[in-house]
Amino acid sequence: MLGRQGGKSSGWRSFGALAAGLLFALPLLLLVSGSLRPAGSPPPPTPELLPDPASTDSYKAAVDLGGLTQATAVSLLVAVIAVPVSVLVASWAGFAMTRVSRRVSALLVGASLVALMVPI
Repeated sequence: MLGRQGGKSSGWRSFGALAAGLLFALPLLLLVSGSLRPAGSPPPPTPELLPDPASTDSYKAAVDLGGLTQATAVSLLVAVIAVPVSVLVASWAGFAMTRVSRRVSALLVGASLVALMVPI
Protein backbone atom coordinates (compact mmCIF):
# COMPACT_ATOMS: atom_id res chain seq x y z
CA MET A 1 0.00 0.00 0.00
CA LEU A 2 1.26 3.47 -0.80
CA GLY A 3 -0.25 5.36 2.13
CA ARG A 4 -2.32 4.94 5.23
CA GLN A 5 -6.06 5.13 5.04
CA GLY A 6 -7.62 7.55 7.50
CA GLY A 7 -4.43 8.53 9.36
CA LYS A 8 -2.92 11.92 10.16
CA SER A 9 -1.64 12.39 6.64
CA SER A 10 -5.14 11.89 5.25
CA GLY A 11 -6.47 14.69 7.46
CA TRP A 12 -3.71 17.10 6.45
CA ARG A 13 -4.22 16.20 2.81
CA SER A 14 -7.94 16.93 3.10
CA PHE A 15 -7.21 20.20 4.88
CA GLY A 16 -4.73 21.20 2.17
CA ALA A 17 -7.21 20.38 -0.58
CA LEU A 18 -9.92 22.37 1.18
CA ALA A 19 -7.59 25.35 1.69
CA ALA A 20 -6.53 25.30 -1.97
CA GLY A 21 -10.16 25.06 -3.06
CA LEU A 22 -11.12 28.04 -0.92
CA LEU A 23 -8.12 29.98 -2.18
CA PHE A 24 -9.37 29.62 -5.75
CA ALA A 25 -13.12 29.74 -5.01
CA LEU A 26 -13.13 33.13 -3.27
CA PRO A 27 -11.85 35.16 -6.26
CA LEU A 28 -14.22 33.24 -8.53
CA LEU A 29 -17.13 34.06 -6.22
CA LEU A 30 -16.19 37.75 -6.20
CA LEU A 31 -15.89 37.71 -10.00
CA VAL A 32 -19.36 36.22 -10.41
CA SER A 33 -20.89 38.59 -7.86
CA GLY A 34 -19.27 41.54 -9.63
CA SER A 35 -20.76 40.43 -12.92
CA LEU A 36 -24.23 40.49 -11.36
CA ARG A 37 -24.02 44.23 -10.66
CA PRO A 38 -26.02 46.51 -12.95
CA ALA A 39 -24.13 47.58 -16.07
CA GLY A 40 -22.28 50.87 -15.66
CA SER A 41 -22.43 50.94 -11.87
CA PRO A 42 -19.19 51.63 -9.98
CA PRO A 43 -17.56 48.87 -7.97
CA PRO A 44 -18.61 48.66 -4.32
CA PRO A 45 -16.26 50.09 -1.66
CA THR A 46 -16.22 46.73 0.15
CA PRO A 47 -16.51 43.25 -1.37
CA GLU A 48 -20.06 41.94 -1.37
CA LEU A 49 -21.12 38.37 -2.05
CA LEU A 50 -24.43 39.26 -3.69
CA PRO A 51 -25.19 42.73 -5.01
CA ASP A 52 -28.40 44.28 -3.71
CA PRO A 53 -29.97 44.88 -7.11
CA ALA A 54 -28.71 41.68 -8.81
CA SER A 55 -28.95 42.04 -12.57
CA THR A 56 -27.87 40.22 -15.71
CA ASP A 57 -27.57 43.44 -17.74
CA SER A 58 -23.79 43.04 -17.88
CA TYR A 59 -24.15 39.76 -19.74
CA LYS A 60 -26.56 41.32 -22.23
CA ALA A 61 -24.10 44.18 -22.77
CA ALA A 62 -21.25 41.71 -23.33
CA VAL A 63 -23.29 39.91 -25.98
CA ASP A 64 -24.44 43.11 -27.70
CA LEU A 65 -21.36 45.32 -27.49
CA GLY A 66 -18.47 42.93 -27.03
CA GLY A 67 -19.15 40.44 -29.80
CA LEU A 68 -19.42 37.60 -27.31
CA THR A 69 -21.54 35.46 -29.64
CA GLN A 70 -18.98 35.54 -32.45
CA ALA A 71 -16.09 34.93 -30.05
CA THR A 72 -17.89 31.93 -28.57
CA ALA A 73 -18.60 30.50 -32.03
CA VAL A 74 -14.97 30.89 -33.10
CA SER A 75 -13.74 29.29 -29.86
CA LEU A 76 -16.08 26.33 -30.31
CA LEU A 77 -14.96 25.89 -33.91
CA VAL A 78 -11.30 25.90 -32.89
CA ALA A 79 -11.98 23.43 -30.06
CA VAL A 80 -13.98 21.08 -32.31
CA ILE A 81 -11.10 20.98 -34.79
CA ALA A 82 -8.07 21.20 -32.48
CA VAL A 83 -9.01 18.59 -29.88
CA PRO A 84 -9.56 15.62 -32.22
CA VAL A 85 -6.52 16.52 -34.33
CA SER A 86 -4.33 16.79 -31.20
CA VAL A 87 -5.55 13.45 -29.87
CA LEU A 88 -5.00 11.79 -33.25
CA VAL A 89 -1.48 13.16 -33.72
CA ALA A 90 -0.50 12.36 -30.12
CA SER A 91 -1.78 8.79 -30.42
CA TRP A 92 0.12 8.31 -33.69
CA ALA A 93 3.28 9.70 -32.10
CA GLY A 94 2.87 7.48 -29.05
CA PHE A 95 2.36 4.42 -31.23
CA ALA A 96 5.39 5.29 -33.35
CA MET A 97 7.55 5.71 -30.25
CA THR A 98 6.59 2.24 -29.04
CA ARG A 99 7.74 0.75 -32.33
CA VAL A 100 11.28 2.21 -32.30
CA SER A 101 14.23 1.31 -30.10
CA ARG A 102 14.59 2.71 -26.60
CA ARG A 103 17.46 4.99 -27.63
CA VAL A 104 15.57 6.50 -30.57
CA SER A 105 12.52 6.93 -28.35
CA ALA A 106 14.60 8.83 -25.77
CA LEU A 107 16.04 11.04 -28.52
CA LEU A 108 12.55 11.78 -29.83
CA VAL A 109 11.27 12.69 -26.35
CA GLY A 110 14.29 14.97 -25.86
CA ALA A 111 13.73 16.61 -29.25
CA SER A 112 10.06 17.14 -28.38
CA LEU A 113 10.97 18.81 -25.09
CA VAL A 114 13.50 21.07 -26.81
CA ALA A 115 10.91 22.00 -29.44
CA LEU A 116 8.42 22.88 -26.69
CA MET A 117 10.95 25.28 -25.14
CA VAL A 118 11.60 27.20 -28.35
CA PRO A 119 9.49 30.36 -28.44
CA ILE A 120 7.42 30.88 -31.53
